[in-house]
Formats: sequence, structure tokens, C-alpha cells
Amino acid sequence: DSAMYRSHSKEPWRWSQRKIIAQVLRGGGSVLKIQDDAVPLAATLMGRLRLQMRRYIQAKFYLSLFKAILIGTVFALLQVDLWIMWTVLVFFMNFVPLGSAISTAAPVPFVFFDPQKTFWMLCVVILWPIVVHNVVGNVVEPKVFASALSLHPVTVLLALTFWTAVWGIFGAVVCVPLTSVFHVILDQANHHPYAKRLGRLLQGD
Repeated sequence: DSAMYRSHSKEPWRWSQRKIIAQVLRGGGSVLKIQDDAVPLAATLMGRLRLQMRRYIQAKFYLSLFKAILIGTVFALLQVDLWIMWTVLVFFMNFVPLGSAISTAAPVPFVFFDPQKTFWMLCVVILWPIVVHNVVGNVVEPKVFASALSLHPVTVLLALTFWTAVWGIFGAVVCVPLTSVFHVILDQANHHPYAKRLGRLLQGD
């Protein structure tokens, strides 16, 4: 007993270690089970940033799908050659800078050189994607991003203008995620009066 007492006095953590091992042996390892959902994702700064990026990607995915359905349906009704490929191209090019212009111009030669297609069909194939890209990109997309990321639609448009002027095409790609990250950081530092006011300004409050 005296030897055990001396061991405990020199290494007091031994007793806790033996207790944990005994609990693990009795509970089948449940003590070592990590509960990932115990702390919400939005409880930390990095978690909130990840959550914002996840929301952005989801919104971008559904907007790209919405564009592809609108354009692909019209191409299918007009019986445009390879309309399935053009629909898929619209979806993927929506994630790429200047991708909308590429997906709009790509099917035009196939319709132009098709003797079975009339002039008005060619006009529809050219004008309809332009209308869809402009309406969804300038009206629907800012509202969707604003709702998903807690930003005002005007903030999204101003961010697009600012970051495009600063970084060009790359700025147009990262404008919404970058502004969203900036908003999360401001919200995290809401104890500062200027950060709180600027965060409310981005939200449109």
C-alpha cells in the first residue's frame, strides 16, 4: 500500500488514467465516441464560414439547374441538334467566368447551318439564352444569394461591381463568397460599434 501511495503521489494522473480505462472496458468504448453534432456548425467562426460557403454552393447549383432547365426545354421544343449536350453545357458553364457567353454561342452554328431550321428559330436560339442569363443573373440570383447568405440584394450587386473592377473576371467569381465571409467576420466582431454598423449595412438593416 505504501508503494502504491508513493506511486500516486509522484504520478497523480495514474489514478484518473486507470479509472478511464475501466470505464472504457465496462462501456464498450462508448467513452471514446466523438459526438460531432454536440456543437452546432454555426457555433464557431470557421463553422459559420463553412456554412456560408455551403449555402453559396447550394444556391449556385440550383440557379445553374434552373437556367439549364429553362434553356434546355426551349431547345428540346425546337428540336435543336444535341440539345441535351447544350443543356448540360449551360449548367456547367454557369460556374465559369464568361461561361454564359460560351454556352449561348455554342449551339448557334448548328442551328444556322441546319436547313430545316427557320430564321425565327435561329433568333429564338440566340435571344432566349441571353434573356434567361440576364434575368436570372441580374434579378433572381442577387435575391437568392441575399436570402441564403443574409445579405441585401443591392449589396450583392455592389459587391459584384466592386470586386469585378478590382480583380476583373476573378473578382466576379469570388465577389459573393468574399462578401459573405466579410459579413460573417463582422458579425463575429459585433462587440465593436463600427463592425456592427457595417454588418447591418451589408444586411440592409
